[in-house]
Amino acid sequence: MQDRVRFEMANIKQTRLKMEKLINKNGEVAVLYSPEYGAGWVTWNVRYPQMVFEREMVEAVLESERLCLGDEAKIEKLLPVAERLFPGAYLGGINGLRVDWVRQGSVFKISEFDGREAIEYLGFDAFCA
Repeated sequence: MQDRVRFEMANIKQTRLKMEKLINKNGEVAVLYSPEYGAGWVTWNVRYPQMVFEREMVEAVLESERLCLGDEAKIEKLLPVAERLFPGAYLGGINGLRVDWVRQGSVFKISEFDGREAIEYLGFDAFCA
């Protein structure tokens, strides 16, 4: 399984991904991830790394937060958008989707444990006291 994932990731890096990012007035980029336990969003979908930035999906998530939608209503709003943008993707993490803002140019990765995703900034793994 690990070899297959590496191969898919290598193929992804060779193709130019089409996506539009949402950038706020502070120059921060919207990042989508699922910080709840259960299922990951981008980490469970190596075929669609653009899931982390896709502007239309970000806007749908922000709108569902603005409307304070409950879980079922949120899924009803987000699922058709995700199915259209990411055909065949596993969408189990959709109910826990969250938008965080990352400074443009920051190097980060989305890590995952038991389906719970987290934004991890690279280059800051050393501690200093």
